[in-house]
Amino acid sequence: MITKSFFFFFLFWFPILVSAQDMPEYAFFKIPKALLNDAREVVREDYGEFTVISEEKGVGKFKKVVTLLNEKSKAGELYFSYSNQVKVDHISIRIFDAFGNLVRKVKSSDLSDHSAIDGFSIYLDERYKYYRASHPSYPFTIEYSYESTYSGTAFASFPNWYVQPSFYCSVENSTFVVKLPKGMKFHYEVLNIEKEVTLETEKNMDVYSWSFHQLPALLYEEDMPVAGKVFPIIMTAPDHFKIDQYEGGMSTWEEFSGFVKKLYAGRDKLPEELVEQIKDLTKDASSDVEKIRILYRYLQENMRYVSVQLGLGGWQPFDAEYVYRNKYGDCKALTNYMYAMLTEVGVDARPALIGSGDRNYQASEAFTTSYFNHVILYVPSENYWLECTSTDFPPNYIGSSNANRYALLIQETGGHLVKTPELAFDKNVQESKTVINFSPDGSAEIEQTIKATGSRHEIFRAIENQLSETETKTWLERSTAIPSASFSSFHVATEKNAPQSTFSYQAHSRRYGSKAGKRIFLPLNVINTYEDIPPRKENRIHPIIINEGFIELDTIVFMLPEGYAVESVPNENVSLENDYAHFSMTVEQQSGQLILTRKLELHRKELPPEQYTTYRDFFKQIAKADNMKAVLVQE
Repeated sequence: MITKSFFFFFLFWFPILVSAQDMPEYAFFKIPKALLNDAREVVREDYGEFTVISEEKGVGKFKKVVTLLNEKSKAGELYFSYSNQVKVDHISIRIFDAFGNLVRKVKSSDLSDHSAIDGFSIYLDERYKYYRASHPSYPFTIEYSYESTYSGTAFASFPNWYVQPSFYCSVENSTFVVKLPKGMKFHYEVLNIEKEVTLETEKNMDVYSWSFHQLPALLYEEDMPVAGKVFPIIMTAPDHFKIDQYEGGMSTWEEFSGFVKKLYAGRDKLPEELVEQIKDLTKDASSDVEKIRILYRYLQENMRYVSVQLGLGGWQPFDAEYVYRNKYGDCKALTNYMYAMLTEVGVDARPALIGSGDRNYQASEAFTTSYFNHVILYVPSENYWLECTSTDFPPNYIGSSNANRYALLIQETGGHLVKTPELAFDKNVQESKTVINFSPDGSAEIEQTIKATGSRHEIFRAIENQLSETETKTWLERSTAIPSASFSSFHVATEKNAPQSTFSYQAHSRRYGSKAGKRIFLPLNVINTYEDIPPRKENRIHPIIINEGFIELDTIVFMLPEGYAVESVPNENVSLENDYAHFSMTVEQQSGQLILTRKLELHRKELPPEQYTTYRDFFKQIAKADNMKAVLVQE
């Protein structure tokens, strides 16, 4: 049996004893030393070739060789996705030891097969084959290859190439090739790296290729830009394509919008009984806005979100009558249903494709792509937006996951990108008042009321509509720093037509303050403390991104126990300010009371990396202020 110490001894001396040309191809020692810095894995070879067969079909051939350096690497998790529109064949997986010797050929029966069910989908034809590659010791190397055949929406999306797939991954060689019949057009965009395409002719094919070499590992940094603005990526999309009987194009946003409109055509027909119902519901409405609110409330109270991903399900909605009969639909179907109802009462609306959530890549004017994952509804005449999958959002509020990004309006002609509303910092406000009745034994009775708007109200709306009492208490225990707390009651109230919530609770703390003789040490703020201090980082590389602005206003009133006086309290008010934030904290003494007032105002902004130290220091000072204590003494 080879001991670990002997293995590392051999690992050190092996490259000295054996010349590089005599080593097996995948030997660890052949990796350039510069690529080992900060890396968890090294991509030795990554080759992707996408061949367009026609406007309906394409074939991809892929091969990847990656050396896993330590247990932190996730590169051994292999997924091969397939569906009715993506066929996967010829999967080959081989594993090599540190010296490049083949130690295992993986059999097809070793791969497990899983549904890609996501918890919201009741109909989903997507599946994946999975294999977790492992070896008794690091480093080791995986070589795997496979072929994929694309049709339908999978073909029309075209594959993108992620040159550097993750943080802490260096790349020795990466090549991506796109082959098309001569004269067929596509478009591409190279992100976050400068690289010219090579164009050649091979028989009757135009061959586009990009090659990359010796890319060092990228390190994750706190509050950095999203991956789509950091990692080198090649985005591709077809100029023209065909899906079943539908022909379309993606050379411009207008063209792609018009194609999607074809997929929606004829799917907005409502059953007669529903037409009569919605006309009755809106008969007394005095404006289009009132009609929108009435029908949006009807949608929320009668329909639920369920993802249905079959056939053209990723792009084409089920018709409005299907939603009416079944009482559910995905984002496309529910949006189309709401669109149909508004059309019936004379309100012009547009479905809009959007990239929801913290996506790596967002739509831009420069590059037309199908890289969307959600659909919402827009009413141009009122500049009004609706999130049709939500059962509790107010009208004209689409949430922080859809805010401040481009959406593509779906219309027959003139389709274009429109920016969704930004949630400005002064719209995202959380204001709290807390009364703490303090006892001589260090325990306390606590009552708090929070009023929240904008993005800050979303959690309370979710609590009201989605969490049980037990789950809410668990959330309270995790989200406050009140020591030894038990929560006896709480109440949530949300506004139906505005992004506003009020949340209140009562709690008992067995040990709010610590007692030492006749003194009690009283933490002044365990209600809303800033704990996410950015980590120390020398030589920051990336810009600092403050994704969302907000205002926090807190007032904490301590009712002091009889027979106790304030011996010491922070006597200096705290005031910190720069061009992206403001923080203040004051402590006042009144008869039998201590009153703490706290304000934090943060603005959405991008800062240069050289400001990271002052950025971090700002939040360190906030955390220090939040940790202040008063001392009470028995009279």
